[in-house]
Amino acid sequence: MGAQGARRAESAGRRGDCREDSAWSRELGLAVSKNIRGIEGSLESDHGRIVGRMANALSDAPVQALEDGTVRYLALRATANVLKTNTQFRLNYTRLAGPDPSIAPAMSSRASRVDLVVLQPISFVSNRGAGSWRVLFGYQGSSREALLNAAGAEPTVPEKIHRFSGGVGVSF
Repeated sequence: MGAQGARRAESAGRRGDCREDSAWSRELGLAVSKNIRGIEGSLESDHGRIVGRMANALSDAPVQALEDGTVRYLALRATANVLKTNTQFRLNYTRLAGPDPSIAPAMSSRASRVDLVVLQPISFVSNRGAGSWRVLFGYQGSSREALLNAAGAEPTVPEKIHRFSGGVGVSF
């Protein structure tokens, strides 16, 4: 594997996608960061299209079946850090869309996911000893919708999941 193949494999592992080398993509990314009155913030956006042989869905199975397909995606990320309190906010949004129903009606689908995380350091505990203590609050909302079923006759029922979580994070 040459240097280009290693970069492609590293990039695929970082994005978590499951596709072979014959798949190609067109991608556009933009990132902006700013510090305003004690708040550091950033906005990032990635938009693209992947065409070729790729996994229709990722599962826990050790072998993924690859099929020809096209996926369009949009990934947005916003972060903010209040410097005075070191409170961090992270918002991620991802949207995936399968092929146009007029091209491949049996495979057309959409999925989206929103993640919101708030991290607040617990300074009175962290100052007493080793380690960093933070309170963690999170929300995750995801939805998946197949526009047409395999027969192409009727829409399927959309799947929606909402999760709230919280806890304490400790690092040493």
